[in-house]
Amino acid sequence: MRKPFALLLLIVCSGNRLPAQETRADEIRTLKLTPAQSETVRLDGVIAEAFWQQAAVIRDLRQQEPDEGAPATEATEVRIAVDGKNIYVAVMALDREPDRVVSRILARDRVMENDHDGLQFAGDDAVAILFDTFHDSRNAFVFATNPNGAEFDALITDEGAEINVDWRAVWQVAATRNGQGWSAEFAIPFRTLRYPEDGQGKPWGFNVYRAIRRKNETVLWQAWSRDNEGFQRVSRAGDLVGMEDLPRSGINVELKPFVLGGMRQGLDDAGQTPVEGDADIGLDLKSEIAPGLVLDATLNTDFAQVEVDDEQVNLTRFSLFYPEKRDFFLENAGIFDVGFRGGFGPPPYQLFFSRRIGIGEDGEIPILGGARLTGRVGGQTVGFMSVITGESGDLPRTGHSVARIKRDIGENNFIGLMVTDRRDGDGSNSVAAVDGSFWFRPTLNIKGFYTRSFSSGDGGDDHTYSVTADYSTDLVGASVQHLTIGPEARADLGFITRSDIRQTLAEFRLSPRPGRWGIRVVETSLEGEYISTSDGRMQDWEVSIALDPEFESGESFRAMLDIGETQLDEGFVLADSRWLGAVLWRDPMVSGAKRLGVAEPTGVSGTGPRMEPGQRAQRRVELQHHLTQIRLRILHQAHHQRSAAIQQPGQCSLCQPAVELHPSAGKRSVHRVDGKTGGRRQTLGPVEQGVGREADLPRKAVEPE
Repeated sequence: MRKPFALLLLIVCSGNRLPAQETRADEIRTLKLTPAQSETVRLDGVIAEAFWQQAAVIRDLRQQEPDEGAPATEATEVRIAVDGKNIYVAVMALDREPDRVVSRILARDRVMENDHDGLQFAGDDAVAILFDTFHDSRNAFVFATNPNGAEFDALITDEGAEINVDWRAVWQVAATRNGQGWSAEFAIPFRTLRYPEDGQGKPWGFNVYRAIRRKNETVLWQAWSRDNEGFQRVSRAGDLVGMEDLPRSGINVELKPFVLGGMRQGLDDAGQTPVEGDADIGLDLKSEIAPGLVLDATLNTDFAQVEVDDEQVNLTRFSLFYPEKRDFFLENAGIFDVGFRGGFGPPPYQLFFSRRIGIGEDGEIPILGGARLTGRVGGQTVGFMSVITGESGDLPRTGHSVARIKRDIGENNFIGLMVTDRRDGDGSNSVAAVDGSFWFRPTLNIKGFYTRSFSSGDGGDDHTYSVTADYSTDLVGASVQHLTIGPEARADLGFITRSDIRQTLAEFRLSPRPGRWGIRVVETSLEGEYISTSDGRMQDWEVSIALDPEFESGESFRAMLDIGETQLDEGFVLADSRWLGAVLWRDPMVSGAKRLGVAEPTGVSGTGPRMEPGQRAQRRVELQHHLTQIRLRILHQAHHQRSAAIQQPGQCSLCQPAVELHPSAGKRSVHRVDGKTGGRRQTLGPVEQGVGREADLPRKAVEPE
């Protein structure tokens, strides 16, 4: 009896020293505010409200970079509170050198970037928070800010398989710098989030991610391991407990009607100036008709206020792939993600591409009306959509429909079904698909899909399938991907760069960390790709070897050797002026790029964080321009030395105008590389950016065999 009594005495005596809210290391309890406390909330970035002293605190953030698992070198305190309308998050980012905190970004949605490694901070000191409201270990809401109070929000689907950074939510944040570092206060309305009604009291997934820029240090509360973890790994997030009695509004509806009116007056054939009236009316509606289930409806849609597309320069012979930015299609867009993204460039196959609806080669196609239902129903994720577009030019009225269901399996696996259908008076195309993703170990993921298309008329009935295996740890990474698209495969509501291919990609990565000479990690990679037709004829092959050291200062350098060949089965016109025949083109390339850290704000070929985004892009383009010219000259000389068939410069395609990227205008330019023009440029016009339009640019440097 003495041992139990001693234990009880120890608990009683220590109870006065421990806050009542203290819980285990991977969970935090939210503070419920009284009505009187809610009235004291002032969103100014200063964590001065008295109730914050009663809230549980997250302090144990650990490094992902540079010293994996070590405590953060600068302290962070995170507190969470809720009332009848909002969830509040207070972040105190302490810093012993507050004058060295980096905060340059002011624009919305620039604090973080979505690259091939997932969500990464763009260059400032910053903090991001994650909510897995259904605690499904797959999907999450992300909100981030920096010391300037710049806003960033995104949706994560399937632990980062799809990250939608174009999603726009209604929420507020305020931040301020002080003598201890900087602090931020988030206020996120519950009506912005989707959460289950029958899950009252069930924990939410929660995580915190901070960047200390001058040290090139990133820290997280959970998922800080470099072995295939990170902020987007929702299943590795901690728990937010105490989420009982959450508010439910009786009617959660956003209504956006529009009315346009005007008149036109012009001179007719009779010399009169009659007045003609013009009027238009439309409606957009969003409503959470059930917990976690969102209805979007539109009538005579007006996309006049949609954000403009980012400019892209097409250096391939395939169509450009632009992300969706129209509000009607954005929320839960990742539900409809079935396809093969490949490496860099446009994805070879996407079963559904929402920009096929309402956008054509000649511009906007009127949307007469549509409805979209997406969200969670028990252990399933569902999505249904039907949209009708009106006549436009030679295009008839067209119906577009999509149905999707995904069933959760285990902690973070799923299997899904999807059907797309597009039909008009000229015919129809339907595609059925099954897909799945399975995590056999935290570092090993295997996923794939199979689709079958059915089309009216001749052709259009064929299959597409893909399998991907990915293994990733901090030291070693390896992946193998295979895609087959049948010769008759169609996806009229999707995106296909080309049919009748078998594409296999393999990659091996080794990333040792020397721990000396100021080098943080040296990433070396070997990549290979082979593409053939279904009957085995080679179309493309490519092998790349890359060396990418990263220094403790944040600087990095990438050197790459890239060799390959492309077989053109059909000729095409290059830049409306140069015919390229159906021959074999070789493409050797040696390139390098340098990225500067915080310590070096300027550089001839750098993209230092202190430059504006336009300046960074300009420097990258200038560097690529110089490398391209060196490469073209080397190819030209080597080609003349090898080929005895060339008797005069006019017979060599490399003596003809070659396409390059204009460093200042983002346009196609013709530049002769035979030394006769002294580097003169002749601008041919802006790059075409129409959806579904075949581009006319081949690889950046080509050489006939």
